[in-house]
Amino acid sequence: MAEPQAKVFLWAVPRSISTAFFRAMMNKPETKVLLEPFSRAYYFGSERVSKRYQNEPVQDNCTFKDIKTMCEQDCPGYKTVFVKDMAYYLVGRLDTIQYIPEGYVHTFLLRDPKKSVYSLYKMSLNKDLTGKALSNLCAPIKRETRSRKTRPLQMPDTTVRRPDNPEDDLYAPAWYGRRR
Repeated sequence: MAEPQAKVFLWAVPRSISTAFFRAMMNKPETKVLLEPFSRAYYFGSERVSKRYQNEPVQDNCTFKDIKTMCEQDCPGYKTVFVKDMAYYLVGRLDTIQYIPEGYVHTFLLRDPKKSVYSLYKMSLNKDLTGKALSNLCAPIKRETRSRKTRPLQMPDTTVRRPDNPEDDLYAPAWYGRRR
């Protein structure tokens, strides 16, 4: 009798080094990985919350319930399914469990706020990374963290495996050098 498929859902906060953890899981044999599936509904769905990509067309089959259903689908041929997502994508939808994918062990990754908030501030200064300048919003953080010195975690791209299907990856433009 075959072993049951292990399904793990990692809920994270921004700048918690969750993508580094995700990239480590990408290298685990016989593991299906999904990177921030709820971001599609948050940014591009008919129920979109963020205005960041408001000029982009609404994507089909991209409601929060659609994403939940997609996450709950069977993944034959894999021993493990690992999903990494940001908890804030479900803002306003956590008063019930109707949007939380079933069949997973749900885990949470947090990082010391001194490090994650400072990292978010540093990222906010670069409009090319964030899509808009956030420096005015982060001015109080700058005052509090001015003297801190940290280095971001860097992993050479040659040590990680890219997603099986680049079209499934929200970050395909950055990894593959083209728009979705």
